[in-house]
Amino acid sequence: VAGMIVAGLLLKLIPWFKNFGLEDSNFIYAQTNQFITYMAEIGVILIMFSAGLSTNLKSLMKSGPKATAIACCGVFIPLLMGTILGCCFFGFDGWGTPTFFKSVFIGTILTATSVSISVAVLKEFGKIKTDVGQTIISAAIIDDVIGIIVLTIVLGVSSGKGGYLSIILKTIAFFVCAIICGYIIYKLFRWYDKRHPRSRRIPIYALGVALIFAYCAEEFFGIADITGAYVAGGLTGPEFREYYKNLGYDLALDIDELTASYTVDLNSKYRLICIDSNIMNERLVEWIGQQTEKAARDGKNLI
Repeated sequence: VAGMIVAGLLLKLIPWFKNFGLEDSNFIYAQTNQFITYMAEIGVILIMFSAGLSTNLKSLMKSGPKATAIACCGVFIPLLMGTILGCCFFGFDGWGTPTFFKSVFIGTILTATSVSISVAVLKEFGKIKTDVGQTIISAAIIDDVIGIIVLTIVLGVSSGKGGYLSIILKTIAFFVCAIICGYIIYKLFRWYDKRHPRSRRIPIYALGVALIFAYCAEEFFGIADITGAYVAGGLTGPEFREYYKNLGYDLALDIDELTASYTVDLNSKYRLICIDSNIMNERLVEWIGQQTEKAARDGKNLI
């Protein structure tokens, strides 16, 4: 993750990318920057969808109170401190004045988190399925939702137009619709899996669901598209064992608890190792090495 960020900073020095994120009079430069922007948005959606697939819903529910407490602190402490800092620089001339709201906006900006970077780091270190990892992701998602609500309230109050009640209702409506649609999609997937066991179309359909959830979350409910993708992954991912039981998961000799990787004996000569390529890191490589040594001791040919 750090390497990608540094690469982006260095590429900014090249004329081709110097106006990235801004209007560029050069047609080729503008089209290239637009393409990279689209790819980055799709990449973030896929990262969050993958994180949702890796989420254990029971663990997520268990970490709910802790995650909510962390998220509230992650929103309101930066909001308060940022507002105080803004007042120190711009002065305080009374509640509800333009200067005061300028300071509040600074605090509101500081409430934002980068969920995708948190997810990428946790996946890289193989910690995304741990209790700590699940709590961090849950807190980051809740933080984003609360941050949107806070921003809407601040905008409504500062402009005198209100309208912040609608975003709260939209947020609630999104999660209600997501749960209902997710349950229906889950049932459809189960039905399709029974009719077409081990079909490769299920992951393709799941990816389509993620993109639809991401679009609808931002377009109709005012929620970040990555939140929609994460929810889609969480709703379509819990049945991994059910989908892959016919591929030996229920008969696994060894399962890596932090990924979906496992080993299973095919017969007296061969042992199959199935690797979750979504989470490739040093710890997983070490696990693969241990399974290779174990197969050699058992006289098995590893596939």
